[in-house]
Amino acid sequence: MTQSTLQPSPLSPTGREIFVSPSGSDLADGTAESPVSTLYRAAELARARGSGGTTPVTVRVAAGKYVMATPLMLTEADSGVHWMAEGEVILTGAIPLTGLKWSHYTESPAIRVAQTEAGLSVDRLFIDGVPQIMARYPNYNARQPLQGCTTRSDVKTRSESWKNPAGGYLRALHSHKWGGNSYTVVGKGSGPLGLELRWVGDNNRGSDMHPDCVMVENILEELDAPGEWYYDREDGKLYVMPAEGMVLNEDTLVEGAVATELIHIRGVQDGAPATDITFDGFTLENTARTLFTGSYVPLMRGDWCVVRSGALFLQDAENITFRNGCIRHIGGNGVFISGHCEGILIHNNEILHIGSSGVLVAGLPDSCREPSFWEYSSPLKPEVNTASIHKTTVEDLTAGPAAEHYPRGCTISHNHVKDVGMWEKQSSQVAISVAAGIRVLHNTLHEGPRAAVNVNDGTFGGHEIAYNDVFDVQRETDDHGMFNSWGRDRFWSLGGFDTMGNGGAAKEPLSRLDCVEPIRIHDNRFHFGGRVDGGSTFGIDLDDGSSNYRIYNNLCLNMGVKLREGFHREVYNNIFVNGTIHLHCTYENSCDRIRGNIVIGGAPYALAATDEGRFRCSGNRIDGNWFYGGGLAVSLPTFWFGVGYDRNSVIGEADPAFRDPSVNDYTVENRVVASRIGFVNFSMTQFGKPGCADVCPVCKNSRVDGREDGLQREIWLGATVSALDDAIMSATAAGSLKGVYLENVPRGSLAAACGLQTGDVIRWVGDVELVEKDEFLSLYEALQEGDTVRLRVLRSSRVTELSFIKGRA
Repeated sequence: MTQSTLQPSPLSPTGREIFVSPSGSDLADGTAESPVSTLYRAAELARARGSGGTTPVTVRVAAGKYVMATPLMLTEADSGVHWMAEGEVILTGAIPLTGLKWSHYTESPAIRVAQTEAGLSVDRLFIDGVPQIMARYPNYNARQPLQGCTTRSDVKTRSESWKNPAGGYLRALHSHKWGGNSYTVVGKGSGPLGLELRWVGDNNRGSDMHPDCVMVENILEELDAPGEWYYDREDGKLYVMPAEGMVLNEDTLVEGAVATELIHIRGVQDGAPATDITFDGFTLENTARTLFTGSYVPLMRGDWCVVRSGALFLQDAENITFRNGCIRHIGGNGVFISGHCEGILIHNNEILHIGSSGVLVAGLPDSCREPSFWEYSSPLKPEVNTASIHKTTVEDLTAGPAAEHYPRGCTISHNHVKDVGMWEKQSSQVAISVAAGIRVLHNTLHEGPRAAVNVNDGTFGGHEIAYNDVFDVQRETDDHGMFNSWGRDRFWSLGGFDTMGNGGAAKEPLSRLDCVEPIRIHDNRFHFGGRVDGGSTFGIDLDDGSSNYRIYNNLCLNMGVKLREGFHREVYNNIFVNGTIHLHCTYENSCDRIRGNIVIGGAPYALAATDEGRFRCSGNRIDGNWFYGGGLAVSLPTFWFGVGYDRNSVIGEADPAFRDPSVNDYTVENRVVASRIGFVNFSMTQFGKPGCADVCPVCKNSRVDGREDGLQREIWLGATVSALDDAIMSATAAGSLKGVYLENVPRGSLAAACGLQTGDVIRWVGDVELVEKDEFLSLYEALQEGDTVRLRVLRSSRVTELSFIKGRA
């Protein structure tokens, strides 16, 4: 941990310095000679001596561990206090479990048991400082989703042997792998898993679970692997299967996490904020999980639900700094910047092994005009009474916020954020919602189940995401990218909820009502190293109407960029190595600009749910790019030049002559061609937290692909149909590759007369769930003239049922 360079202030006869030491006493006066023993008492003294910020106070905390069974609560009355760590100061949310007398529970496997207090809210255990694994099935496996998963049918079989699973937990991926879905086990039941479950509400896109990505934990019968543990809350018995080399005796330090927050700073909403508080050099560690204890709230129209909690929690606060510290082994969010916050600085920290997000920045939805949400069910409830579900009109044409309950002008810089989303899969190293002007600069961000940076909504823009080193993320979840955003702002559902890029001319004038300032993503290094399930990425993924973005000077390795719906995006001067520019559901009048990029690979573009007609009315300008196939022919869409795209681009004829890819130096040495397209080299040494030991791995050029999309197309009832690929799956929100995609349904065709539309995915024929296109064509051919054809179709994220008489449409 980096120590602060702050110089000690001179001792003051008025008592403006307060001293804390583990060897002190809270009956003491807080002087250097007579320190207090807790931060709670130090806060009381500082409040009395600082007069609510009118007199600056420094609290000097001596090295040691301070148990925080409840958080340090600071308000506007605690303003103006500088908390200074003198050496390694650890604030822990885990209490020691003392007086444990270990005995053998079973010899084989070797499980030990000890009596402790009953009724503790312990769901994380640490032995000699090392986190243990809650008893689980299947056992821990870092190379699988959920760090070990199985099928629902396997869980049903397994559950038959459990005596009483009540109090257990079931964690799963969402049915479309859009994050996680988690449940408490109420007991045995007649459901498909043999269990009665209660959903905790950790996903904003429904409670369905994936059939093949499920695990269970906190079941005594599953205590069967070294390093696992189980605590029986009713009788207070603690069971441990020791890891190799572990000795359990009366001297072993055993700690159980009970606190979910360690520092909680909150002023008065619409009143006096807590201001000018600094924590310098502190370590926050070992908090309890919020997954099964917190109350989830849905974020506006994003896929996420969150618990408004963090090891460091801030709300109605200004000019708060947490620097030169460490936040580690946290059960929920590391830092939560909530509601009205301004001038917050999270700087030069190690943020490691986090249950949910590293730093989560989220305003309150009442800051937004006409707030709108996805459909939701119990236990979820929006945090605003005026919420609508997919509001399809825009009545308030005022741009920007309606209230001041949102973060603005906050900076997250020079941090190392590693291993997030250990339990909550809707999580990121940095996540932003309902905020303005958030700066994410010079951070090293890696290891996580989803995107490293997530922007949940366009409100209110102005963010800068720059100079970060991003790698080894999006390991477990599907249909998004290493950067992920949604732009489901007020314009998105105008005229009727639709996800296929319709109505662009009406929506474009409203596209900057919420994202009022451009969001800039520049000078980052992204490296996609692969998912544990072998799936793909969309790289920098601007999804569902994300608008008003500037994306430039990014080095993207094994990944590209995706623009779905949305308006006014500029993508320029980036390098995409083995990446693709995905254009999905393009709006008319989208007015995107794609220029001056270098794309290495045979297929620079991938199109989904869009066509030549949509591009002709898009107002896009796509030209002056550089495509190099690395020995493969470069393939562009057949109509590309006809709509005026890439007529002045360099296509396949020139090698950029990168300086040294073996050390990720992609400086372009072919300056003649670079000058021709206006490409300007950017620094290859500016990424991430300076001096961080973890750096982006070297990109291996193993994924160069010369295919356009590889799909075989057929004409059926006058419509063009194909199988699904990853791009189509994303564009249609299909969640899998099953079914038949209707790429084009012309007006006047028989398919249109039967009620089908461009962008539909046919998933069922009668009672048969389709797997692939040829199966559908065979089933249709087998029907007789005059038979009723019953289809279930996925359209705009909803299932629509159609029926028609074969031969009579």
